[in-house]
Amino acid sequence: MNQIPFQLGRFWWWVQQGGNSNIILVAITAWYSWLTFRLLRWSTAQAREQLRPNLVVSTTRSQQVLTEGHCSIQNMGERTVKVLDALVTCYVDGKRFSRVHPDNVQGVMLPPSQTLTSVFPISPRMDNWVICTFRVVCSDVGGQVFMKYEYWSNAHKMLVSVRRPIGVVLRLWVASIQMPLFRIGIWMRLKRRRRGRSRNNQT
Repeated sequence: MNQIPFQLGRFWWWVQQGGNSNIILVAITAWYSWLTFRLLRWSTAQAREQLRPNLVVSTTRSQQVLTEGHCSIQNMGERTVKVLDALVTCYVDGKRFSRVHPDNVQGVMLPPSQTLTSVFPISPRMDNWVICTFRVVCSDVGGQVFMKYEYWSNAHKMLVSVRRPIGVVLRLWVASIQMPLFRIGIWMRLKRRRRGRSRNNQT
């Protein structure tokens, strides 16, 4: 038991040394920085979860027209969701029958508790070898949090992922640089016209 006070005394003597106090100060600062970093990561993750879209996607066959299918997107969350990409694919006996990007769904802002529907061609066969997949890529209004939903009609299940397809990523990247290039093109055209007018005035 006498060793504990002795070791504490040695530690206190070591702390009182000038150079060692700086080391302890650096260690305490690093520890507080690590705690602050963990709190920042936790608050960021919590904010992203609040912004994460919550959709329910599905496909059904029309009761009146057997060659017509309906795909629907329902916003079950409390925030508006932006639909970045939607793709419906129909397979018959493992071969692709149709592949459609619904025009009325692309880039739509879907408010809470609202549903979007579209039409796509489907095989008239009624057996289990007719499989439809419906993939929806969406994000929050600010484009910070992304989600991918994929519905399979044969299993009546929906797969959810945070990974975006590479095609959607490339399309968003091209769209981000397309507008600045378009503005640069307009500026260059106007500049050429002004130069032409100035030359005509000089002559």
